[in-house]
Amino acid sequence: AYIYLKNVKFLIISEGKLKGLTNKKIVSEALSELIKMGLDEIIVDRGKNGFMIYSKSGIEEAHYPDLKGFINPNGLTSTFSAVYLSERTRGSNIADSVNYALHSSNIKMRGWLPLKKNRQRIEEIVSVSKFLNSDLK
Repeated sequence: AYIYLKNVKFLIISEGKLKGLTNKKIVSEALSELIKMGLDEIIVDRGKNGFMIYSKSGIEEAHYPDLKGFINPNGLTSTFSAVYLSERTRGSNIADSVNYALHSSNIKMRGWLPLKKNRQRIEEIVSVSKFLNSDLK
């Protein structure tokens, strides 16, 4: 597996598979080992606890908004991953990509499908979220 990872820019992997791949029991040690191989980012799926994005510049935690009331929680990881990678390959930074992916996942899981038709709505939600979380001094 290590031979192929040299050609990978982004890796999405569950916490358990990460430990198994590297034979490390501590996540930070496993991440360090993989990042040394040249990966730009490792996106660790932590299930209902969200994601951890590890890059050479540091770690970004991604926690889901309120998960209560989901119509269909299946596909949460797939939605987050697809949107996150889409945003990163468009040139968005890690924090903005995480924010967009989290909101998109939440929207999709609440049954507002399809995402393509709701792109404007997602962008509005992300903008409001950024505004509310900004320092208004």
